[in-house]
Amino acid sequence: MKNVVMIDPDLDYLEKLGEYLDEEIGYPILLHLFAGKDGFEYLKKQGADLVFLHECFRDQVQNREQIKELYYLTEEEGSCEEELFKYQKGEAFIQVILTFLKRQEPGKKKEDSKVYVVYSPRGGCGKTSFALGLAKACAEHGSTLFLNLDCFEDFSKILNHTSGKNLSDVLYYYLVKGDRAWEDIAGCMDHKDGIDYFFPTLEPDDFLRGPKEDWISLFEFFNSSGRYQYLVFDPGDGGPLLPYLLQNADKVFLPKIIGRREIQDKEALFLKYYAQKENFAQDRLVFADLKEEWLFGDYLFEGQIKELANKLCFASDDEEGYGKN
Repeated sequence: MKNVVMIDPDLDYLEKLGEYLDEEIGYPILLHLFAGKDGFEYLKKQGADLVFLHECFRDQVQNREQIKELYYLTEEEGSCEEELFKYQKGEAFIQVILTFLKRQEPGKKKEDSKVYVVYSPRGGCGKTSFALGLAKACAEHGSTLFLNLDCFEDFSKILNHTSGKNLSDVLYYYLVKGDRAWEDIAGCMDHKDGIDYFFPTLEPDDFLRGPKEDWISLFEFFNSSGRYQYLVFDPGDGGPLLPYLLQNADKVFLPKIIGRREIQDKEALFLKYYAQKENFAQDRLVFADLKEEWLFGDYLFEGQIKELANKLCFASDDEEGYGKN
């Protein structure tokens, strides 16, 4: 159990934020809320693992060595790693706390996420359906970020879009602030069924503007941040980022509709290209055979699609249905 202390003169703000954090995290943190000097008495006697302190109290902290990590709550957007804008969404505080907890786990080092890519050389074969089913399966096993790199006008009919931002905004914040951009990035994020996701870019050319290395740097930031155990990419029709994604994926899932013969020529060309590339290890390619009726109805991305994704991704090697290539 880790002691988390929050000190801010606005007690109503503290109580609302504290209630939210208790509901979303609960164990393994013990949250202590203070509006003023009582908080400093507590820190003097007990110390704390993690402290969120309003910037007006900067000069009142004593025995800094008794605090493992400290963040200042600012009235305006922070300018350094130890500052957090206090009025941002609660999800940003959750990410800070979870990242802190991961760093405190004994004997464990920060590991990269597992990267899964869902791709097919043709449309209408269930790529997005399988990608979302895979993301939902991953979310049952650990923290998951879903990244759709297509320009998808109907995306809001599939997943809620409340942030008003999209992936282009995420890239902008990252390029401006680098590793300090997380609170801005969190403000662009939406959530559903345990999955974090961003709305796709509004224009397909967004992935062509500027060097592709900027996008790659952003993806590697997500991969190595320690915030997610799984990154699920739906690259759409491909584009300039596809070679990077295929080369760096732990698994590449190739969905296809059972019984549709017209895709065989395109698949054969893709598989030939894939097999010829030195960094495209064939054992990372997994076929996902979908039935056409799975793509319709009220349980889209649930039921059989998620069950298949769960088998292909998480079943042991000797279980039936695993990695049928």
